[in-house]
Amino acid sequence: MTKKNKKHIVIATAIIILVVALLIYRYYIPDMKPKKQSTPASVEYTYDDIVTSSQLEEYLHKTS
Repeated sequence: MTKKNKKHIVIATAIIILVVALLIYRYYIPDMKPKKQSTPASVEYTYDDIVTSSQLEEYLHKTS
């Protein structure tokens, strides 16, 4: 085997190892991360901040 052939074999081996490492990273590593729970971005939280006196009396009556 000549020096030129050895050099080609080393380069080809390095490329193969690089491709395998990229494939492992692409397909297996992301699956190991915990998945975040996503909430829809279109959900709007609204509330009525005006409390009437009758609602307040009803609430106080229920809690006592």
